[in-house]
Amino acid sequence: MDAGFWRGRKVQAHVKDWTITLDTFTASTGNDGVTYTRIRTPFVNEDGFRFTVARSNFFSELGKRWFKIQDIEVGHAEFDRDFIIKGTDEARVRALFANARIRELIQAQPQISFGINDTTGWFGTKLPDGVDELYFVVVGVIKDVTRLKMLFDLFAETLNQLAQMDTVHLEGVPLLIKTLLAPGGQVKDGKVILWDGDAPRRRAAEELGRTMDKRAVAPLLQVLNDADVILREKAMAALANIGDRRAVPALIPLLGDEARINRGNFSGRSPAADALRKLGMEESVEAFSQALFRNKAAVETLKRQHQYQSEFAQAFLRALDSNDTTVAVNAAWSLAELGAIEALPALRARTGQIDFPNAQLRDVWYQAIAKLKSLSALPRPAQATAPDAETLPRPAGQPEIDNETLPRVVE
Repeated sequence: MDAGFWRGRKVQAHVKDWTITLDTFTASTGNDGVTYTRIRTPFVNEDGFRFTVARSNFFSELGKRWFKIQDIEVGHAEFDRDFIIKGTDEARVRALFANARIRELIQAQPQISFGINDTTGWFGTKLPDGVDELYFVVVGVIKDVTRLKMLFDLFAETLNQLAQMDTVHLEGVPLLIKTLLAPGGQVKDGKVILWDGDAPRRRAAEELGRTMDKRAVAPLLQVLNDADVILREKAMAALANIGDRRAVPALIPLLGDEARINRGNFSGRSPAADALRKLGMEESVEAFSQALFRNKAAVETLKRQHQYQSEFAQAFLRALDSNDTTVAVNAAWSLAELGAIEALPALRARTGQIDFPNAQLRDVWYQAIAKLKSLSALPRPAQATAPDAETLPRPAGQPEIDNETLPRVVE
């Protein structure tokens, strides 16, 4: 594929959630330049495991960069003789190179510098925290197609082996949670996407919903405000499937996000609304929807949900940002009917930003502000204060008995 102006062409292959990218680059060495062939794959590597392997006669500056790490023997005499192996975790390095196919594919390369590079982007690409690169680099342009295919096989086998090694330590739900909370977004090099972190997170959310394991509730709640809209929707569906009502307070404010789009599209059918219905909040979802049409009975229904009044107020606050002025005005009316005086600053701040299409809507908006202003001026019940123990009356002390005045026994 074409990577864009000045970036030449690249070859990409996909293995599960990983993208393997082959290209060349030229490094300046004074008046001349040296061209390298490289292959790289970003992957989630939160524990910071590092390794590098190079032939024992490989003494370029590129190789020396790694020689500060302890040399490791992996227990295969011919391989240990031919290659210098470095790593940050000796046990994991041995586990990786216990894979005979990895050793075979490395031995097939006449020159090789292969390992894990950190997030600083040795090749000029800044990666998210917790994401590193599996890389290969050698001097010159490799034109042998068979050799290039073997290098792609090496990457696929190594990535699978690294994933299996992680699975040994993180089986089932913990591994899915780790994937869910990994960095999202994309990393591009010109027009080419080197890494896409959203797809595996979405699949992890779906799988966690199927497990119905309550350990997934807190991690799923963490991604409800993620930048990835699809991930948010899958997290809501997963929480509904698990059926833990701890999710209710976090889901209610999200009703306002759907209302923010416009009233015509808001019918109480949204990922947040559907999840809340499954969690037993069907009446409240319907009431929120009807409140956006200035239905007083609906607001009274919401008032009866005492423990969630703050969350419903947050939902209406979000709806104030709707691009439909009618929705924004009705959300302001609902806040006033709820007595949510904490919304008063937001209403005042938005007043100059709204272009009211008619006088009726303008009057509803200002009436809502006036109602909340009057409520905020009402006296509040005084907070109970602890009594000063020093000023409380004390029981009278027991007088001492004078033994001299007591009657004596007559002998």
